[in-house]
Amino acid sequence: MGTERVLALQEIDTAIDRLGSRRRALESGEVVAGVRTAADEAEMAYGELKLQIDELDRDQRRFESELDSLTQKEAAEQKRMFDGSSANAKELAALQHEIEALAKRRIDREDELLALMEQRETVAAAVVEAESRSAELRAEVD
Repeated sequence: MGTERVLALQEIDTAIDRLGSRRRALESGEVVAGVRTAADEAEMAYGELKLQIDELDRDQRRFESELDSLTQKEAAEQKRMFDGSSANAKELAALQHEIEALAKRRIDREDELLALMEQRETVAAAVVEAESRSAELRAEVD
């Protein structure tokens, strides 16, 4: 039983020494300055990621608008092709070619939009992580 008390006392003594060292380091300001610098860097990274998200959102809206426009044009051309207003074979062939070109552009834009949405998802996850890290470091500074 005496050995257990000595070990417990030694553990307490070690903890006191460790806390004393930590207090001295904090009092010297080096730790606080280091954490403050890390917090500033984390906030800057968070801000840059938020800007990147805003840019991706603008691009997404632009792609969606362009897709809507292409879809409407394609539907209008298909209606023209099948409404009987054009009986000329050359004109019908030109309409068919235009419809195919619009469909290809629409598909390409849809693929680009999907890639953009995946990229935004990745950046959004990084934003959450950066925000958490920034808040954690600011709390440590405080």
